[in-house]
Amino acid sequence: MLNDSITDLALLLLICAHAVLIRSCYNLHSSIPEQSSQVQTRIDSVHTLLDEALDMIHEFENSAIAQSFTKPPAFESGGGNILSTLITSMLMPSQHGRTQEQDQWAIHQNESPPTLETENELDESRS
Repeated sequence: MLNDSITDLALLLLICAHAVLIRSCYNLHSSIPEQSSQVQTRIDSVHTLLDEALDMIHEFENSAIAQSFTKPPAFESGGGNILSTLITSMLMPSQHGRTQEQDQWAIHQNESPPTLETENELDESRS
């Protein structure tokens, strides 16, 4: 009797929870357009900030290009020559050291199986 009343109460609570869930879904459906407009506003503000950042980068590049024509390149100085020589020597393969050929070593195989006397001698030396 007690089990039946507990089961009935649990079933009634599940039905009520299901009704609340359905009502929440309908409310969510009506709030989606409002949320999407807020998301669109945020995307527009980020788009504006990115456009401004790209404009600043473009202006910086134009000024850097204009300045690079007036200044001599840095690698024409003595230190730049040394640096470029070191970099090119690091990128080129070395001409010394091991060659690409593999050294061939002879493999000696012991073709004679150990005899009983040899095995006895080995056993005596271990003990």
